[in-house]
Amino acid sequence: MTFTVIIPTIGRPEVLRRTVASVVACSPHPLEVLIVDGDPDRAAAPVVEDFSGGPVKLTYVHSAPGLTRQRNEGMRS
Repeated sequence: MTFTVIIPTIGRPEVLRRTVASVVACSPHPLEVLIVDGDPDRAAAPVVEDFSGGPVKLTYVHSAPGLTRQRNEGMRS
Protein backbone atom coordinates (compact mmCIF):
# COMPACT_ATOMS: atom_id res chain seq x y z
CA MET A 1 0.00 0.00 0.00
CA THR A 2 1.37 3.41 -0.94
CA PHE A 3 -0.07 6.73 0.06
CA THR A 4 0.79 10.41 0.41
CA VAL A 5 0.08 12.53 3.48
CA ILE A 6 -0.65 16.22 2.90
CA ILE A 7 0.08 18.55 5.83
CA PRO A 8 -1.09 22.15 5.46
CA THR A 9 0.77 24.46 7.86
CA ILE A 10 1.40 28.09 8.65
CA GLY A 11 3.82 29.61 11.15
CA ARG A 12 4.30 26.70 13.57
CA PRO A 13 7.55 24.96 12.63
CA GLU A 14 8.00 23.14 15.96
CA VAL A 15 4.49 21.66 15.82
CA LEU A 16 5.16 20.70 12.20
CA ARG A 17 8.44 19.04 13.20
CA ARG A 18 6.61 16.83 15.75
CA THR A 19 3.85 16.07 13.25
CA VAL A 20 6.26 15.01 10.52
CA ALA A 21 8.23 12.85 12.97
CA SER A 22 5.00 11.10 13.97
CA VAL A 23 3.91 10.49 10.39
CA VAL A 24 7.33 9.18 9.35
CA ALA A 25 7.35 6.80 12.32
CA CYS A 26 4.06 5.19 11.29
CA SER A 27 4.01 1.65 10.03
CA PRO A 28 3.52 1.43 7.19
CA HIS A 29 4.91 4.86 6.54
CA PRO A 30 3.69 6.95 3.62
CA LEU A 31 5.52 7.04 0.32
CA GLU A 32 5.55 10.85 0.50
CA VAL A 33 4.73 13.66 2.92
CA LEU A 34 3.69 16.85 1.18
CA ILE A 35 4.12 19.99 3.30
CA VAL A 36 1.98 22.87 2.02
CA ASP A 37 3.22 26.06 3.68
CA GLY A 38 0.94 29.10 3.74
CA ASP A 39 3.45 31.23 5.65
CA PRO A 40 4.84 34.20 3.67
CA ASP A 41 8.14 33.67 5.54
CA ARG A 42 8.28 30.01 4.46
CA ALA A 43 8.77 28.83 8.05
CA ALA A 44 8.25 25.17 7.12
CA ALA A 45 11.12 24.96 4.61
CA PRO A 46 13.83 24.27 7.23
CA VAL A 47 11.72 21.46 8.73
CA VAL A 48 11.52 19.76 5.34
CA GLU A 49 15.29 20.09 4.95
CA ASP A 50 15.83 18.52 8.40
CA PHE A 51 13.92 15.39 7.37
CA SER A 52 15.43 15.03 3.89
CA GLY A 53 17.33 11.84 3.24
CA GLY A 54 15.07 9.79 5.49
CA PRO A 55 12.88 6.83 4.59
CA VAL A 56 10.02 9.06 3.43
CA LYS A 57 10.16 11.59 0.61
CA LEU A 58 9.24 15.07 1.89
CA THR A 59 8.09 17.65 -0.62
CA TYR A 60 7.73 21.37 0.15
CA VAL A 61 5.09 23.48 -1.59
CA HIS A 62 4.57 27.16 -0.86
CA SER A 63 0.98 28.34 -1.12
CA ALA A 64 -1.20 31.33 -0.41
CA PRO A 65 -2.54 31.27 3.16
CA GLY A 66 -5.86 29.60 3.82
CA LEU A 67 -6.60 26.02 4.67
CA THR A 68 -8.82 25.42 1.65
CA ARG A 69 -6.23 26.89 -0.72
CA GLN A 70 -3.51 24.81 0.88
CA ARG A 71 -5.52 21.59 0.63
CA ASN A 72 -6.28 22.29 -3.01
CA GLU A 73 -2.63 23.07 -3.71
CA GLY A 74 -1.65 19.82 -2.04
CA MET A 75 -4.06 17.86 -4.20
CA ARG A 76 -2.69 19.53 -7.35
CA SER A 77 0.92 18.75 -6.46
